[in-house]
Amino acid sequence: MREEIKIDKDALGKRLDVFLSQYLEKKFSRSQIQELIKKGNIKVNQNLVKPSYKVKENDLITLEYYEEKNIFLKPYPFKIKILYEDDWLLVVDKPAGILVHPTSKEKEKTLVNALLYLSKKLSKVNPERPGIVHRLDKDTSGLLLVAKEDFVHFKLREMFSKHLIEREYIALVEGILKIKEAKISLPLAHSKNNFTHIKVSFLGAKKAVTFYKVLKEFKKASLVLAKPLTGRTHQIRVHFKFLGHPIIGDKKYSNTHFERMCLHAYSLKFVHPVTKKEMFFKVTLPKDFREVLLKFI
Repeated sequence: MREEIKIDKDALGKRLDVFLSQYLEKKFSRSQIQELIKKGNIKVNQNLVKPSYKVKENDLITLEYYEEKNIFLKPYPFKIKILYEDDWLLVVDKPAGILVHPTSKEKEKTLVNALLYLSKKLSKVNPERPGIVHRLDKDTSGLLLVAKEDFVHFKLREMFSKHLIEREYIALVEGILKIKEAKISLPLAHSKNNFTHIKVSFLGAKKAVTFYKVLKEFKKASLVLAKPLTGRTHQIRVHFKFLGHPIIGDKKYSNTHFERMCLHAYSLKFVHPVTKKEMFFKVTLPKDFREVLLKFI
C-alpha cells in the first residue's frame, strides 16, 4: 500500500518518526516506523532520510507498506529454473504459457505458486503477488527478477522506475523491416472498447519507448533484439504491431497461429541493490521458440 502525507504548520519541527507514530498510531508503533525509514519504505520528497529528520512545511512524506491479509496461496510443484539466488533476490527463467501471478481465472498454477513451492522466503509488499517486482506476459518466456525481502522489493521497484535495470528481448516478427535499427517512441493507452487491449494513442496515453535492432532476416520474418526503455503493458507487442510487423504467434495482436508467441526476455543487467555488485544474466531461446523459428528458415 502507498500513502502520501503532506506536512502542514502544526507538525513543523517534529522528528519524522515521532510525527508518523502519532499520525499512524493505529497502524504502526514508533519502532516500526523507525524500521520502515531505515529500510527505505518511508521517504521525504522522494529522498531517503533518518528517523531524526525534522519535518518542514510542505514536505511530502511517501510511505509504502503492505497490510497483512488472510491470503492463502497454494504452492504449485512446477519446475522453475532458478539462475541465481541469494538472501535478497532470485533470477528465474520463466517458460511461456504460465502466468506470473494468480488471477481470478487461475489461482494455483502460476509462477508465484511455483516459487512458493521452491522458496519459503518472498517479499510481501503485495501479499497477493509475493516476490513479484515486475512481470512478463503469460506467453512471454525468459528472465524475471524476484525479491525475497521487502526492502529489496522497494529498491528494485525504484530502480525499474529510474530505468536502472536493463532488459533485452528477442522477438520474431512478421515481414522485413525497412529500417534495421531504430527507436520507437509511441505513447500507449488501454483501448476503450476492450481494456485488455493496448493501443498507440496520443490522448491520455503514457510515454513508451522501445529500441530495436534487426539481427537476422528470413523470407517472411525478422529476428530482432528489442530493448524497452519504459515498462508499459504489452509495449513491445503493440509497438511492432503498429509498425505493421506484429510478433509471430501473438494471439492478441497478430493473425498468425503458432504453438507460442515468439517473444523472449533474453538478458537482464542491474547493480545488486545490497551487494552493489554488477549482475548480468542471459538465457538462450527456449526449444518451443526455436521450433517456430525453424519454420521460417
